[in-house]
Amino acid sequence: TDEWFAARLSTLRAAPDIDLVFIGGGGNNPWRVRLLSALGQVRSGLTDLSVRLHGAFLPDGRWAGSAAELYPRATFGLNVQESSLFNQRLFDLWLAGTVQVLHDPHGELHAFGFEAGEHYLSFDGSVEDLVRVVRAHVVDREALVALAVRARERCRWFLEQRSWPSVYRDVW
Repeated sequence: TDEWFAARLSTLRAAPDIDLVFIGGGGNNPWRVRLLSALGQVRSGLTDLSVRLHGAFLPDGRWAGSAAELYPRATFGLNVQESSLFNQRLFDLWLAGTVQVLHDPHGELHAFGFEAGEHYLSFDGSVEDLVRVVRAHVVDREALVALAVRARERCRWFLEQRSWPSVYRDVW
């Protein structure tokens, strides 16, 4: 609801208790496995950031609740695709008002009107750049709120036009 989202934006302004969250499996994509493994290894040294990695074979284990319970507790949501970026996580994060950080090497999102800096934050696929992007943006809460609003509105517009699985015929 709009009231729920307004409350979520207040939480985003006030800095949620988790800076960066990921929910999903380790996966079979070698880049995804390397990135999540590296992030799991360095997160204890990130004393200025709270990082939660939930899923099979990930440091925080499986998340027992729903994504709808955890995503609003985070400022940023990491979307590390197994294959296509058009996955349920993409839309769950946007609808939850969680600022999405992702690597889109094939321009999938741009092809459907989603733009880096407007609807999500982009990183180059490395842990170092992921941490740099989060640190660079975590300080400007109002910019994050504006990005979350734009992303949610674009997501809602997109879902009125088509379903997220319907893009697969265009992406693949």
